[in-house]
Amino acid sequence: SSTYTLGDNDVGNKMSVVVTYTDGHGTLETVSSGLTGVVANVNDAPTGSVSITGTVTEDETLTADTSTLADADGLGAFSYQWQRAGVDIVGANSATYTLGDADVGSSISVDVRWTDGQGTAESVSSSPVGPVANVNDVPTGSVVITGTPTEDETLNADTSGLGDADGLGVFSYQWQRGGVDIAGANSA
Repeated sequence: SSTYTLGDNDVGNKMSVVVTYTDGHGTLETVSSGLTGVVANVNDAPTGSVSITGTVTEDETLTADTSTLADADGLGAFSYQWQRAGVDIVGANSATYTLGDADVGSSISVDVRWTDGQGTAESVSSSPVGPVANVNDVPTGSVVITGTPTEDETLNADTSGLGDADGLGVFSYQWQRGGVDIAGANSA
């Protein structure tokens, strides 16, 4: 054929063509062209996708699945950036990410980046998963009764040492005598 479409295997090489024909007197003739310049690469877009596997629940680990990614220019070493609601999560740069309290209610995605065999920076993003489901966190600390346990004295419920990774919310109180609720005794 008088045409040739350049491909990845031609990048970095000089091209030429040899034309042969039989002239009008029956002699086989061969003529070679000069060399072209070095064939330049045109970036080939990556194909395939990045998906996220795992259970989208607090304390569970998600994994970036790159098994379908391909790049005709060559895949380099991957780097990862996990995102919460489209914003980079500081320090979340591995193939896996463990969901925490800050992720609850948000969508999670991951960007996979590499430099291909021709030196072009590439990036493919996953579709977001979520929202992340909450797992109840056990309260920490304790409630302390302050005041003197003497008739006509007032006792107070001190909640300053109480913590809950899910948030403390609004307190309600029920005082008890000997382990039994006292009717109407429900203030701090």
